[in-house]
Amino acid sequence: MTASAPWPLTVRVVPMSNPVRVAVIVNQFQGYEKLIPKAIEDLGFEAKWIDARIGNGFLVKLLTRLGILQSIGGITKSYVERLARDILAYGADKVLIISPEMLRGRELEQLRDHLKKKAPDTRIVLYLWDSSSNRRLDQRMIDAADAAYSFDMVDCDNFNGLHHTPLFHFHSVDTPEPPERHPSKYDYCFVGTGRVRRVKILAEIIRRLKSDKKSFYIYLYAPSFLQYVMFRICAIRYRFDAPISRVRVPYETYLDIMTHSACVIDVEQENQNGLTIRTIDAIFSGLPLATSNRHVFEHDFYGYVPVKVFDPENPVLSIPAAPNTEKWRDLLKKYHVGTWATTILDERRENYRAKFGKIYS
Repeated sequence: MTASAPWPLTVRVVPMSNPVRVAVIVNQFQGYEKLIPKAIEDLGFEAKWIDARIGNGFLVKLLTRLGILQSIGGITKSYVERLARDILAYGADKVLIISPEMLRGRELEQLRDHLKKKAPDTRIVLYLWDSSSNRRLDQRMIDAADAAYSFDMVDCDNFNGLHHTPLFHFHSVDTPEPPERHPSKYDYCFVGTGRVRRVKILAEIIRRLKSDKKSFYIYLYAPSFLQYVMFRICAIRYRFDAPISRVRVPYETYLDIMTHSACVIDVEQENQNGLTIRTIDAIFSGLPLATSNRHVFEHDFYGYVPVKVFDPENPVLSIPAAPNTEKWRDLLKKYHVGTWATTILDERRENYRAKFGKIYS
């Protein structure tokens, strides 16, 4: 059942008399566990967040990332049963599962069987915002869902039934052209979660920016104490000279830093092909972007937004020229969170690829 207009609206849709209920299963991550259900509600659905983790303590997260908890049968059985109870108690018509850590193919099949037994019309939609090279994915997991999507074009080419849908932005869709730029406080900025690869590449970028007398704001967040220690060691090794902190930058502050920068830097995770949320945020804030992810060329916004790709082994940065604004409003709407939610909840297939097709594998 469609609950929205073809494009997302900036005003709330009048709720249906019997609105579709959507259970959103996702980890706590940068507030998206609140933002995504809110965006779904703005389309006229009802939505409820259900935590995808069995706990949010450091040890639980670590054991989950290492795949240890998933290998303990009693824990996974209890987890799947609890998840099914919560979904059924809510009366969900659709279950949106986003990049699950605890649900592999077998567990997703078990969850599906629990739900279909008591609520056979329940639809399960899987969305992946991690590449298979960084988080385990197999065909069985995709087949267990009624529809499956990923932000990674390469994964979508390699797995049957996996459809490409990029990440999204939360900006207003009512701007007919890129918003007027604020005076730049920084020439370049990067705010994001620490990774060893990022420490190494950003260290070289910082040296070059200092040499060129460019201003910058670079900040790395370490989610855990052990990661903080590891990134500090890497900072010494690579001579990384910028803040690394256990304190997460609030989303509003992050956006403010971006909008007061002449150019946003993006460095993707190693082996990641999909575009980061930072890329989408920057592009649809109307900001120039310098990225090391060459897969940006394959998206249909390329050529209409100010983007330059740099070599991570030789990171020479320059600020891209102003974009061709011909398709700005259409692209702004197409990559909005409302369109993203409409596409996957309606189980549609949209084409986000550049007309010239695949460039990199």
